[in-house]
Parts: sequence; C-alpha cells; structure tokens
Amino acid sequence: MLLKDSYTLDAFALTQPWADAIFKKYSLKINQEDKLVVESQRPKIIPYNLTDEIHTSSDALSLAYRKLRKKCLDMGWATAPC
Repeated sequence: MLLKDSYTLDAFALTQPWADAIFKKYSLKINQEDKLVVESQRPKIIPYNLTDEIHTSSDALSLAYRKLRKKCLDMGWATAPC
C-alpha cells in the first residue's frame, strides 16, 4: 500500500494494533531526549499587573488567559499569586 502523506500514514497506523508499542517506544525516546532541557528551564515570574509590560499582537492568547485568571482570582475562585 502506497501512502501519499504523513497524515495518511498516521491515520492508518493509529488504527493498527501493532502501532501502540511502536508509538510508545518512540514517545519515550523523545521524552528522554527532551528531559534535560525541560528540567533545566527556570521560567521568569511575570508581573501580576498587565500594564507593567509592553504587549504585541502575538501576546493576545496569553493576555486573554491572564485576564480570565485575574477575573477568577477577583471572584475568589483561586489563590492569589505569590
């Protein structure tokens, strides 16, 4: 069977019983390769007040999240930031 693109291959492989072991092995390999990099990351603390930063249009998704988070905090649905 000749498959034209990777999406077709993925869709075909995900329906096959032998695929679970292959994908699990592949995922574990990728996770092990990334482990050192992921565990070494130390994210910066972001300011609580959104006006303390300069934003661009690419920040829209994170701004929407932070506004929703603030709304939830203001309603008492979560704990305040440290």
